[in-house]
Amino acid sequence: MPNVEKQSYAFAAMTPILTGSTAGVVHAAELRSVLARLTATAPSPITRVPGTHFLRWNILDGMPQLGYPTAPDLLKSKYLLLECDFDGARDAWIDGLAAAVPELLTSIYRHCTGFPGLTDVDAFRGYLVACQLDTTLDFAPYANESLDRVLRALETQRRFVAFMEKSQGRPDIELRMAFSQLVEQLRDMPTPRPGSI
Repeated sequence: MPNVEKQSYAFAAMTPILTGSTAGVVHAAELRSVLARLTATAPSPITRVPGTHFLRWNILDGMPQLGYPTAPDLLKSKYLLLECDFDGARDAWIDGLAAAVPELLTSIYRHCTGFPGLTDVDAFRGYLVACQLDTTLDFAPYANESLDRVLRALETQRRFVAFMEKSQGRPDIELRMAFSQLVEQLRDMPTPRPGSI
C-alpha cells in the first residue's frame, strides 16, 4: 500500500508558492527566509509534533533535466515540498501538526496558493491532503519501530557507551554490580523527549 509501512506513514505534499509579492513581500524569498530560520532553531519546533520521526520542507524552483533524450519539465510556479515520516494515521498526524505549531505553519503556508489558514483544521487537513503525493518507496530507517521505542533505544545506547567509558579497569564484582544498576535504571527511565538526545 502506498505511503504506509507497518506503523510508519510517509507523507509528501507539494503546494504551489504564490508568485510575485504581496504588500512588498516577495513570497518565495520570504519563505526561504522562514525555512532558513527554522533550521537554526534548536530544538526544532517539530519535536512538539507527536510521533514525528522526520520532517523537512524544500523549495522546488524547477525540475532538473535528466539528459538527452528527455525534455525539460517546466513548472508553472515554484513549489513547497513537505516530506515527513511519522507514526500512525495521516489525518490525526496533520491535526497534531496544526495543534503543535500553528504559528510556524502559518508563517510557511501563507506564502502558498490556496492556504485556508488554521482556524478550520478540517480545511487545512483537506488542503494538505489535496496536495499529497503517493509515496511508493519509503526509506524510513525505523519503519518497524515507534518513535518512543527509537528514542528509548538511542538513550539506552548513549547511557551504555558512557557506562563503558567509566567502567574501564574496574574489578569484576564492582563491574557486575554497576551493570545491574544500569540495567535497572534503563528499565525505569522515562521515554526521552524528541530533540533531547
